[in-house]
Amino acid sequence: MKNRFLISILSLCLLVAVMFTGVGCSKNKGDAPASEQPAGEQVSFNTEDYITSPSQIKSIHTDAQLAFINGEISSLPSDDVNGKSEQSHPAAVRLDWDYISGASEYTVTISEHPDFSDSWTVNTIKPYYNLTNCKIRTAYWYKVKADNGTETAAMCFMTEAATPRNLNCDGITNMRDLGGYVTADNKIVKQDMIFRTGRLNKNSSTAVTAEITAKGKKFMLETLGVKTEIDLRQEKDVGCLSTLGEGTERSVLGKTVKYYNCAMEYDPSAYQEANYASVKQVFALLADEASYPLFFHCSIGTDRTGFIAYLIGGVLGVDKESLQRDYLFSNFGNIGGSRSLTTSSFTRYVDAIDNTAGATFAEKVENFLVRTIGVKKANIEKLRTIMLEDAVYEAGVVVKAPTATETGLMRYRCTSDPMKTYFAIMPATGIEADPVDNVSYVGDPADLQMVGIVALPISKHDLFCVPRRAA
Repeated sequence: MKNRFLISILSLCLLVAVMFTGVGCSKNKGDAPASEQPAGEQVSFNTEDYITSPSQIKSIHTDAQLAFINGEISSLPSDDVNGKSEQSHPAAVRLDWDYISGASEYTVTISEHPDFSDSWTVNTIKPYYNLTNCKIRTAYWYKVKADNGTETAAMCFMTEAATPRNLNCDGITNMRDLGGYVTADNKIVKQDMIFRTGRLNKNSSTAVTAEITAKGKKFMLETLGVKTEIDLRQEKDVGCLSTLGEGTERSVLGKTVKYYNCAMEYDPSAYQEANYASVKQVFALLADEASYPLFFHCSIGTDRTGFIAYLIGGVLGVDKESLQRDYLFSNFGNIGGSRSLTTSSFTRYVDAIDNTAGATFAEKVENFLVRTIGVKKANIEKLRTIMLEDAVYEAGVVVKAPTATETGLMRYRCTSDPMKTYFAIMPATGIEADPVDNVSYVGDPADLQMVGIVALPISKHDLFCVPRRAA
């Protein structure tokens, strides 16, 4: 028999229960910062003390991007998303504060720590600030000081967990972070470590003409702190960069960035075998901690770049559907035309991996890399060591996605075992919910205590207990 119980909506406390670790750097001058994780240091904060309203949960994606992320994988949100215009940039998070009488300029201090360590500042004459390139599943604190001396209290928001994390780098298209994903074995792929992009300079056999702007270079060098560029284009496209020697100052970004031309064919008829030597070179660079943070690209950052991204994500344990969505997300960039899951350059390696032996998708990708391409297993293990960190979950998983008529996730704590948490879908009426039907809970419903709600709409990727780094 079903056990149902009545919950008054008036008694609900709007509360988001998420656990996380915040790390950051102070190099940033207006964008969300790159991570610098101190060796051996992992600190946990509980944002229940700070996040008290669903309005504090922010998305970094535009409406069209969210429609794609949450929609059927086989469809794009509209005919306008066709790879022919620049729509790949993330949405900014608007930082608001109460009106300050007599103020004409504001200094905003921003941090990923509640104590404002590793903070950075921006100035604005507007009574708000648009923060770009935020990380996903990350809490940020900010406070404001006006030029008349008035200061606000600290404020906080948290970004949603929807992937991929797309980025805005001036002068290039189709840029994303390969991090932020949660793997099947409860690991988190680190952010601010590996980026995929479109080209930084025009394709040419004789000259180097930068397309990335000075602002874009500053973002790559100072905000992200990149150390290595992996160029997948053929020699005829990289211009005189190819004459300067491997690992020297031939990157468009300057002398501080090591440049490697791991040239790959883009003809679908020879898409795999012809590229195996370059794939082995890429994974050798990925196994070197000194390479990070790094980025890789071809011309438009879609086909050859997509191949490498699929291999990296797959061997790290990212699920296949997420990697398919990452590939299709390139349609938001200005890539010269649309891509689909039936594009020949995509299906060749997807089919090859699917036909490789392995009990899981990750095992198939690893076996494809090791047995077919010849990547050293030690390089794969080193990549995992560099890129994966443990995630700690509260017990319990939502077993069905919300519909358009459902308004929230109700959070319950098991009173006999407070370490276990369960979620149930809250109907549109906000009146009753059945945790026995909606959550993975076996036991007496009377043992569950409702402790809050997470408001919708949220990404379907958020329907699992939000992970945090291990303490």
